[in-house]
Formats: sequence, C-alpha cells, structure tokens
Amino acid sequence: MSRIHPVQLIKREPIVPKLEPKPESDTKPKLEITTTILRPSVPATDRLSAWKTPFALESDAELLSSLPLNLSSSLKDNLVKALAPSTRSAYGAGIRRFTEFCDKHNISEEARMPASKYLLASFVTEQAGSCSASCIKNWMSGLKAWHEINSAPWNGEDRLVQLSRSLKGTSFSRPKRPPITRDQLTLLRRRINIAEGKDAAFWALATTAFWGCRRLGEITIPKPDGFNTQFHVQKTAVSFTHGSSARPPSISFDIPWTKTTKEKGGKVVLTARDDDLCPVTALLNHILVNHKVPPDHALFSYMDNSQNRTIPPTKSKFLEFCNSNIPSNQDKILGHSFRIGGSVELLLAGVPPEVVALIGGWTSSAFLLYWHKLEEIIPLHFRSRLNSLPTSEPHRSQLPSRTSSSFP
Repeated sequence: MSRIHPVQLIKREPIVPKLEPKPESDTKPKLEITTTILRPSVPATDRLSAWKTPFALESDAELLSSLPLNLSSSLKDNLVKALAPSTRSAYGAGIRRFTEFCDKHNISEEARMPASKYLLASFVTEQAGSCSASCIKNWMSGLKAWHEINSAPWNGEDRLVQLSRSLKGTSFSRPKRPPITRDQLTLLRRRINIAEGKDAAFWALATTAFWGCRRLGEITIPKPDGFNTQFHVQKTAVSFTHGSSARPPSISFDIPWTKTTKEKGGKVVLTARDDDLCPVTALLNHILVNHKVPPDHALFSYMDNSQNRTIPPTKSKFLEFCNSNIPSNQDKILGHSFRIGGSVELLLAGVPPEVVALIGGWTSSAFLLYWHKLEEIIPLHFRSRLNSLPTSEPHRSQLPSRTSSSFP
C-alpha cells in the first residue's frame, strides 16, 4: 500500500449549513481550595510536589543534605513528570480530598504523612457513601504516589485498609455513563458547518473518538497550554493508506501515551465508510480546512481566522461543543460517551469483541464494563458463534420429539 499526504486526496464535500441555533452550555462552579503555607494554591497537576507535610519538609531537607540543589530538584521533578498530566491531575484530586477529610476531623499535620492504616481506612470508609469504587481507587493511588515521592512509608496495603476498600462499593454505585448514539452523532453532523475551522476539527475528533473507541484524553489536551509531544498526537502523525478491492481506504496515527500502556502508546486505525459519519472523510476535511495549523501542533487544533491564531483541542471545549449541539432533553455527552458508544455500535454491527478490544486499545476484558444493550449484543454474537460450528451430527443440538406434556 502506498502512503501519501492526506491533503492530496481530499475531496470537497457539500457544506451542510447550520439548521438550528446553538443553545448556551452550562458551566459548573469550581471548588475553592483553602490556601496554607503547606498547601499553596496550585493546579491539581502540581499538588504531588507542591503540597507538603512536616514529614515531607524533613524529607526534602535530608535530600538536600545528600545531594546538590540542582540534582535534588531534578530528581523530584523527574519523579513527578514521569506521570502523565491527566494522571497527576487525578492524583491531585485524591490529595485534596484526603486533606479536606483531615481538616474536617482535625487530624494534625504530622499525622497526615505517613498516614496510618487507621487514618487511611477511615478515609476510605467515609467516602464509600458518595464515591464509586474506581474513584476511591484513583484517590488512594494519588495518596500512595504522594507518599512515595516524599519517601514516606505507605500503609495502604495493610489488610485493614484493603478490607475497607472491599466494602466501598456497597453503598454507592455510579450509574452507567450513557453512550453517544449513532442518531446523536448524525444530529451533531447536521447542526454544524464543517467548512468552519472549529466545526471541522471537532467533527473529525468526534468521529475519531467514536469509530476508534478512544479515550478523549488520548486525542485531546487537558488545557490550552498543555500540549506536550510526550503525551499528545501531532498533526504530522497522520498517515493515509489507499484502498483496494479487498479493503477500504484508512487513516492511522500513533498515540504517544495511553492510560494503560503508558509510554508504549497505541495506534488508531480509522476505516472509510460510505455515509456521512465517515471518520476518514472527516479527518481529511479537517486537515484541508485547517491547513494553516502548523504541522507540529496538536492533531485536532483549528484556526481562529478572526484572530489569526491556532486554538488547541481541549477536552472541556470539545464536550461543550458537542452538548451545545444536541437537544437538552437527551443524555448529556460525557468523556467516555464516545468510547462506549463506538464500541456498542461496532458490537451491534457484528464486529467480534476481540477486534473491538483491539480497535479501542483495551489490553484486558475491562472493556466489558462499557457494554450497553446486552440484550442485543449477546444473542447476536452467540448466534454468530453457533453458526461457525461444524454442522456434523455430533455438534447438532437435538430437540426431543415429545412435547413437554409427555415429560414425566
């Protein structure tokens, strides 16, 4: 298969005008963080290194007594930067929740690090009524990393804490996050104008996330100034492959970092479709419309022609864009809606589960948790598997010739 630059193959498609005005989106108020000497007001991504305890201060002093300032600073920085920004942000949220818990119960600064098994077990138990299991797991991972970076003993593996964690889901279970449906995606397409930079970029992002079953964090950036080639996809990463009689055209690009594979990254492969939801057409159109975006910028960046500047594709702006273009009486589109919706659509189309897992970059059976419409998916694939069995006599199911009324 030969590969050429996507712009050379772009076909101009008819521009669909906006049919309805875009409603205003809701904004959520941000929680305030109490500022102290030990806990300065910093972004969540910086709390691992910026938030201190008396133990952490002693650890810093010991490090400085052993190494020159430049080496000790470099060591701490590298430990933190080894984590993806999204991971640091999630861990920072856990540190904040733990701090709020300690403030609420008047836990001394000295007792917060190293946190005793009793303190950690109490923290987990109190959160059980309002947080999901995965949420508490992330918070505890954040506390563990915070302890490790400050060379503090970690008591989170103690049996008492583990027992508390095993009970955390009994009183709270987060409702399943709704998938974006094919109908919603079609409606989104009708309400935007893909001749405009932002609409073209976000439409390409939407179809990529949907048909590629990707996490939004893998193809967006966390904040306007948060683009980092170590974690985020560049425009130059895109590669187009010609189709043939045996296979349709496709586009692929490598992701530098994923939640599960870390620095090993992953690959996105998008296959052309003969409808308005084609991700290949959407991505080629985005590249053409936003051709002024420099090649070393984020893949789904777009041009703001009114100010002649490049706008990076942040996750929050993308979700705001999507929700402003669907009726208010429909389920709100969330971060995992595209990943869930795409996997459901592929499964309903008869794509084998193992292929769906490969498309979405799942490395385990964890993607089964995202399945919706089980009443349709399971019979479909069960029938497919039965049809693939040999039809020889030993493999056929024999129904009894007698009716149920003749059973003893």
